[in-house]
Amino acid sequence: MARLLRKNGGSRKKNHYSDGLGRIDRISDLPSNVIDEILCRMTTKEIAQMSVLSKKWYHIWSTHPVIVLDRQFHEDINQDDSSVTYGGFKNIVNKILLQHNGPIVKFFLDVSSADLDDWDIDHWLRYVSNKGVNELTIDNSFQFPYNLPHFLFKCAKLSYLNVTNCNFKLPLASTSFQNLVRLDLKLMSFNQKLAQNILEAPLLLILMITGCDGIQFLNISAPRLLCLHIVDSHYVDLKLLKACPELKVVTIVTCNRIYTYEFWRRFTLFQMIASFPKLTGFCLDGLFFKFVVPTVVPKRLEAPLEHLVVLKLGFCFADKAQISAVICLLQSAPHLHTLEIQEELSDAEEINVDAVTEFLTAPNCVEQDLMSLEKIKLEGYVNNTIERHFMKLLLARSPSLVEVIVAPSRFIEYNGIWLFFFELLEFPRASQNVSILLG
Repeated sequence: MARLLRKNGGSRKKNHYSDGLGRIDRISDLPSNVIDEILCRMTTKEIAQMSVLSKKWYHIWSTHPVIVLDRQFHEDINQDDSSVTYGGFKNIVNKILLQHNGPIVKFFLDVSSADLDDWDIDHWLRYVSNKGVNELTIDNSFQFPYNLPHFLFKCAKLSYLNVTNCNFKLPLASTSFQNLVRLDLKLMSFNQKLAQNILEAPLLLILMITGCDGIQFLNISAPRLLCLHIVDSHYVDLKLLKACPELKVVTIVTCNRIYTYEFWRRFTLFQMIASFPKLTGFCLDGLFFKFVVPTVVPKRLEAPLEHLVVLKLGFCFADKAQISAVICLLQSAPHLHTLEIQEELSDAEEINVDAVTEFLTAPNCVEQDLMSLEKIKLEGYVNNTIERHFMKLLLARSPSLVEVIVAPSRFIEYNGIWLFFFELLEFPRASQNVSILLG
């Protein structure tokens, strides 16, 4: 066996760590890349506890480049010492940072349940900034907004920033995150003063805005932005969308946060789409879709959506303007692969079953087959006439269709679920390979 090991590059003199009793310490002998993978899956407290397992690991926690002081960290220290106070928590964090050696690549700081001064957080952030932090998360939920310090904008290596309930106070008329690739903004409030400043992010690819107010004042320049997600935030401004010509994926989910009808009429669905010539994925919830659909809807757009492959929409079937806009988008996207629909309940004034039925059953409603459409998902159906006409139309004009999934509304009775499903199975289909499933 020894000869075989030497023949294949092995050696009997390989250095193994020992526990002093002649037994091999295999934990210490693990390759460094394996150790890194193990540490990345552990909490900060667990990493510190690993020091008792191995001589080699005795100080390894103090050189690990990832520090995660999240909610689990709070629970751990409170479990160990239920009397942890303001000063106690601050001292623990100070001790962790002061004993750390080497770079800090990722720093996650949750101060949502800690009673701290801004100065304390400033001090910690400056420390990790000087350590070359690459990924930074600050969770300040349930507290007064924290003012992000100006030096964060000068972090040369910062590529990911995730902040919750913080204030942007830009130091100059034009401030730049030179290497930022992803920016997550949560529970933020932007005001008129911020609109006078430009936040430049020349390398930004992903922008997530969640639960924010006044985002029309967010004046950001991100010429390479690919993905924009706006969730539970009001006052989406077309100016923000037009500033990102490379956008490929756009998601806007309002969660009923629309304050004034007049504000949303500042632009229409088709004006918005015209800002995204390279759009591949488009998702709008029902309330936003309702307010941006124009009163006059063309058969198809002048400029086809050549790159669009995934379309997710919430809309009201009984509103002729909305369903006309959906058909227009389908006719304008020659390479559409996936269509997902969330049916919205209709208001009394929107219901016009006869007009919508006449529209959907007209011979020229869909003028050309949807050649690339392979998957359709309908959620929230309530088993009505308009749904049947709509699904019958799509089945008849989609020769490449592979899968249809229908998921009933929680308001529909059990018998109605199966009635709609069995009727769907009987509709004529352009594709002989389509599977119809009940979700």
